[in-house]
Amino acid sequence: MLILKVYDLAIQEFLNHLEFFGYSSSQDEDGDWHLTGGASAPVNFFINERANGINLRAGYGLEGTTFDEVAANAINAQLWLSKVTIVKEHELAVLEAWTPAVYSKAGFGVFFDRFKSEVQIFTEALVGSIADEE
Repeated sequence: MLILKVYDLAIQEFLNHLEFFGYSSSQDEDGDWHLTGGASAPVNFFINERANGINLRAGYGLEGTTFDEVAANAINAQLWLSKVTIVKEHELAVLEAWTPAVYSKAGFGVFFDRFKSEVQIFTEALVGSIADEE
């Protein structure tokens, strides 16, 4: 199908861009790409096709934290690219961001820089919720 080819090409361009900056990628059995970074690439996340575009998501376990829906809503009020949702049955918080399946080096660079800054906002809140519990 032609549409799948467009997504495949866009995802491959995104992966190439991210691998240049120190991420390594692997594909799971569901077709999602897992990206792992080192010291120069601190955010680990997944990429997959979603809603006629490309979705990036980073998940964080909530065990041992006080992070809840109220905290997620407070974080969401600070974000403009991403959103935080809580998956209670898995004790997980997920930060997601969507972009069209069209690659440009400059456009994706701006998108990904913003995604990383929003991951930072979220992780600081999550770490704060651990400190609150102690």
